[in-house]
Amino acid sequence: PLAVEWLRLPSSSSEQEGDPKTTNSYVAVGTFDTAIEIWNLDVLDALEPTATLGTPGKKKKKTSQTPKKKKTHTDAVTTLAWNRASTNTLASGSADSTVRLWDLQTATCASTWDVVAATESTPSRVEACRWHPREAAALASGGEDRRVTLRDCRAKDSANVYAREAAPIEALAWNPVAAAALVAACDDGALVGYDVRGGPSAPALFRVAHGTKAVSTIAFNDDGLLASASYDKAVKLWDGRSSSATPSPALVASKEMGVGKLFALTFDEGDPYLLAVGGSKGLLALWDTTENDEVAAFKASTTGAS
Repeated sequence: PLAVEWLRLPSSSSEQEGDPKTTNSYVAVGTFDTAIEIWNLDVLDALEPTATLGTPGKKKKKTSQTPKKKKTHTDAVTTLAWNRASTNTLASGSADSTVRLWDLQTATCASTWDVVAATESTPSRVEACRWHPREAAALASGGEDRRVTLRDCRAKDSANVYAREAAPIEALAWNPVAAAALVAACDDGALVGYDVRGGPSAPALFRVAHGTKAVSTIAFNDDGLLASASYDKAVKLWDGRSSSATPSPALVASKEMGVGKLFALTFDEGDPYLLAVGGSKGLLALWDTTENDEVAAFKASTTGAS
């Protein structure tokens, strides 16, 4: 898989019985195929997906028909984002240079946006898309064109395109303790912060270096602790509680995880200081970050503030 996104949706049995409170765990999977598969995680040894978004098949050849008219991706699905504020909506990005919104209730494509490359020779594959945690219609995306785009999905042509970075965008994350703060991870090892209230003409809030190799993924926990993972095989933790006086995140801790180049990470929803990381060795590593004294002090400071 190139992209995996957990979903919690009403179960088919609860819908039939009129009980909207009963939900099942699902996972959306994007691969080199052009379709997205939805699997029910509460069904053991399922033989086929619960639903398929788009038309399955190998990468399509370019034709005069635009991807918008096809209502399906025409190349690999590289990123997925479930909208927790509008739970029937899934966003996807693809190597076909489009971002699509899917209605999970009807398993159909609701909207499509083309990602226009900065120059004709610049690839515009979409590498990341993330919904704002509070504003249900706000979707950020980024990719090979080295630009972050913020869309109001209620308006057809509403898009704020921010200045190009020095390298492609690999991942995006919204800061849960600063609603207007968005962080982008770049292929050159940089982390770039934006205050989206300033619009696309505003300068970046900060640029800090995780290292010299690509930052493959980033994630915040609920207290504003930012984790970045890289091809350098290490995770770094940052204090993301920025202010106007100190907008740049301060490095809190780092650790080499021992699972090869790092491709994925996430904080446990039940334990926001337990971090799971996956790497090129095909292994999963868990890190109780509070074992680190600096992280423990960070946690204590957030507890005291609340």
